[in-house]
Amino acid sequence: MPDRQLNINININCIAYSPAEILIIIPALNLSLIMRCLNCRLDGISQSTQICPRCGVHLPSLLRDLLPAGTLLRGGDYQIDYALGRGGFGVTYRAAHTRLEKLVAIKEFYPQEQAFREGTTGRLTVPTTSEEAYQRGLQRFEKEGRTLAKLNHPNVVQVIDFFHEQGTAYLVMELLAGVTLRDELDSQPDKKLTIPRVKTITTALVNALSAVHQQEIYHLDLKPDNVIITEEGRIVLVDFGASRQHLDMNPTRKSTYAFTEAYAAPEVIAGREVGAESDLFELGMILHEMLTGTLPPSALNRLMKDEWFPDKLDEPWQGMVIAALQLQAYFRPKNIQQWWATASQFEQRQQQNQQQPLQQAGEQQVATVPLLQKDSPKFSRTIPIVAIGVSALSLGLLMVTNAINGNSTSQPTPTASTISNSATSSTNPTPELTPNSRNLDTTSNIAPIPTFTPTTLTSPPPTITPLTTFSPLPKLPTINSQPLQLSAGNYVNRGLIKHNKKDYQGAIDDYNQALILNPNYSLALYNRGVALDDTGDKQGAITDYTKAIQTNRNWGSRNRADAYYNRGIIYKQLGNKQLALSDFNQAITVNPKFTNAYIIRGNTHKELGDKHAALKDYNQAVNLDSNNVLAYYNRGLIHYLLGNNRDAIDDYSQTIRLNSEYTDAYYNRGLAQSKIGNKASALADFRKSAQLYQQAGNTVFYQDARDRIKELE
Repeated sequence: MPDRQLNINININCIAYSPAEILIIIPALNLSLIMRCLNCRLDGISQSTQICPRCGVHLPSLLRDLLPAGTLLRGGDYQIDYALGRGGFGVTYRAAHTRLEKLVAIKEFYPQEQAFREGTTGRLTVPTTSEEAYQRGLQRFEKEGRTLAKLNHPNVVQVIDFFHEQGTAYLVMELLAGVTLRDELDSQPDKKLTIPRVKTITTALVNALSAVHQQEIYHLDLKPDNVIITEEGRIVLVDFGASRQHLDMNPTRKSTYAFTEAYAAPEVIAGREVGAESDLFELGMILHEMLTGTLPPSALNRLMKDEWFPDKLDEPWQGMVIAALQLQAYFRPKNIQQWWATASQFEQRQQQNQQQPLQQAGEQQVATVPLLQKDSPKFSRTIPIVAIGVSALSLGLLMVTNAINGNSTSQPTPTASTISNSATSSTNPTPELTPNSRNLDTTSNIAPIPTFTPTTLTSPPPTITPLTTFSPLPKLPTINSQPLQLSAGNYVNRGLIKHNKKDYQGAIDDYNQALILNPNYSLALYNRGVALDDTGDKQGAITDYTKAIQTNRNWGSRNRADAYYNRGIIYKQLGNKQLALSDFNQAITVNPKFTNAYIIRGNTHKELGDKHAALKDYNQAVNLDSNNVLAYYNRGLIHYLLGNNRDAIDDYSQTIRLNSEYTDAYYNRGLAQSKIGNKASALADFRKSAQLYQQAGNTVFYQDARDRIKELE
């Protein structure tokens, strides 16, 4: 055998020998005299050392109740070398498989609060008071060990063996040669990684978590130390076993999860019910750290005072991190693969936008209309407009009422026209708002509604009249020959007037001035977000809505709901449906009577395939506003897709009662009538829809309606 040194003081896995050499090397080099500091993970320390040369911890205290080097397990199949790590519920050892002649990692189930080790035999003893919880954890440890053994996933540490001994259980896994993600981050000057590298690592972790989540296993201790990057470049998630067992669901006790506070989700820290969204929170913390080199505040710190905002991130990363790090688990995406798909969807959308520049708002699109599938209803793409009608293209503005004497600390009040069309009031936007390309929902498998404007929808949107009427100031008045300085409120009001005249850049300039005077003016941030969206700067709009939400000053909670709603619409337009869903959830939480938020959330649920959740949202919208056309129409669609044709007919009839020119309602009601054999009624509906399609000049849908008529005649 060549004369060479074994490099063991870099990390535990840098071994340059073949498996056949291991048993020869171990006795020759007497590796049992070497240990690892379980505090800082420095390797290659002599067992005679009392103080860790790196972190200064007293080493014997860390090792007092561990299995000593040379301990044989499972009839001599495994020989313990030294401990690699320790958590609240277990210890991981480096060991040798004596028959297979290879190094392995062995996890020992050892919950320190429920068991102690006998000094002479090494057996774990469990007090009677802890027996039930200990056995429950032991059974779960065994179940998850067997499940992980069946996964055989390249991004999940491989389980080799499982056995019971000494009053506990042991999980034998592959010992990986490489470095941790923590090592890789620390090796970078700014502690962050390149975007391509972030994508590679996150993709591997998402794949690993998706695989274990399908088995209802949750890691609950995700952090860079638990991600190994092998010498071959394989990215592996480790430390599953006992370190994250859920041993006791008693809510009166402290958390029974082993976790790292800096990364842990609130429910993990509190010991509450956990799920896939708990792992997503921790992955979101890692993602932020990889992208910026810094960690966001811990969940505990944010629960006490949450003013954190990931302003160092651009989209899609900002929105993805925000979605993952929602403090309430309910608002986080439940499917980690769908959450991660947001990144690729965003890139695809950007590439499409670069190839085909976005058309101006209000410009009719010229596109190939997909062939209609048989009996495919037309889905309403209209997105309810929030807050105000400075133009039919606007997602909504808020208005400061103290026009001349207003200041940046006053509480704004919606204008008269705002109240009548506010999504946060009990009266929601009526169908008289003209549909346009900015408020269309897209679907992949359902034919689009026509792009024409029915005759009843041609009336112009209302203009804004502030409660305190004032004219734009072409020239500042003077007092004692000095110009009168405008307050932040004055600038917001003047910006709104410019916006109403479609002078979006002028409006943005005024909102900028307001924010110079008061950088935390939520209303100015919100209004600037709307103006930016009107200019096509959706990323700028997202940033302003987010800052308005985080600042949350100078406005009411309902306005905050509008900000979530508008940001969600942009996420939805960009294809980020999970992020959109999270924002619609937040809007409804802030304002439970937000009718249009239920409608758009129902649309999003439908597009994600959850028809029953969509139906529930449409029901709530109808309960809140019995005259809401979109609520009835969309609920009718869901009833039709679920096979509830009579319910669909009832809802389409309500739609037509409220808007007798709603062409697609006639068409879809005709489909439902055909399904239950009402031929005469179906013919009448198809004829009416054909007439309206023809009047609108929509030849494709006119011909489709005519084909339906011929089939029935």
